[in-house]
Amino acid sequence: MSVSIGIFDLYSFMIPGLLYLFVFNEAARVMKMSYFDLSLLKDNLWLGVGILVLAYITGHILTSLSFRIWFRLFYRHERSERAYNKFKLRMSDVDFEPKKWSILLAVIRRDNSDIAQVIEKNIVDAIMFRNVSFGLALFAMVQIVSGVATGFTPINITTAILSLSASGLALRQSAKYDGWFFNSVFEHAVTFGRTTEEVINSLKAEKPAKRSSKRKNKG
Repeated sequence: MSVSIGIFDLYSFMIPGLLYLFVFNEAARVMKMSYFDLSLLKDNLWLGVGILVLAYITGHILTSLSFRIWFRLFYRHERSERAYNKFKLRMSDVDFEPKKWSILLAVIRRDNSDIAQVIEKNIVDAIMFRNVSFGLALFAMVQIVSGVATGFTPINITTAILSLSASGLALRQSAKYDGWFFNSVFEHAVTFGRTTEEVINSLKAEKPAKRSSKRKNKG
């Protein structure tokens, strides 16, 4: 995996991870449990670094839950198939197997890693927005629980409504980038063939051609 994808990886997990940690801290405060005093970060660099590492790990752990529990609640259909059905409206002569999108992407990456990175950035954005959406939904739940426990206030109600609204917007952004990712895979795969088998065979045909080229260069 390239360095740039590693940066995308941090971006997709660390930012939502910070949100998750904030939400958990707020939940602990609301439930009168021990919670972290954010003012301690002001003069402690290493504590801040530790929080970032913990945020990255938390983002990784909760990514699966954000998909299985949250995203699936609103988008039940298989993501690749949903994108492929839209793609087929424009390219009716193509006959890919949408669930084998990873094979198509592997061929694209083998041919041009730069294009593959551009495509993969879409799924990274989708993961980030999906995590943010889930985190905001959890924060709204914390506000509601707080209101039930101690009584609702205008700030409490407003925060919950704004959090849920922002969560919905982030979830739609996630679905949009998700669709762009799969659509980009199918669009670029067309240059190698009209079926999944043709795309795979194009990769197999490339290997003998490269070996023959190397022999000629040696000669």
